[in-house]
Parts: sequence; structure tokens; C-alpha cells
Amino acid sequence: MAAENSYLLVSPMAGLPRPVVANAWGLQLQLDSVDDGRLPEFLVRHLQGEQTQEPGAPCSGGIDTTP
Repeated sequence: MAAENSYLLVSPMAGLPRPVVANAWGLQLQLDSVDDGRLPEFLVRHLQGEQTQEPGAPCSGGIDTTP
């Protein structure tokens, strides 16, 4: 899904409270698997949702490594 959507950033990160954590400008959903049905619902509702601080600003131009 991230490959088709410039408003979505997917990155591994050590030390998270759950294996999958979705964030959207102050909102967070912690899941045990990407197969959890709440993940697509969260993305549909909050990807460029009303809580977005920078509407139209894509998540591109970042670096492809983690510290």
C-alpha cells in the first residue's frame, strides 16, 4: 500500500510497544499483526484525515536508512 501512496510512510523501528504501530498526527493504533482488520480502517479514516497538520504534504524525500 505504501508504494502506491505518497502520504504513507512505512519503516521498521526497534523498541515499539507492539510489532505494528500506525501513527497519524497524534493518533496511534498498536497492533500485533499487519493482518489486523483495524489497520486498513485506520488508514482509510486518517490518511490525509481531518487531523492532518500539513494537508497535501507527501512523506517523500526522506532517507532510506534508520539510525
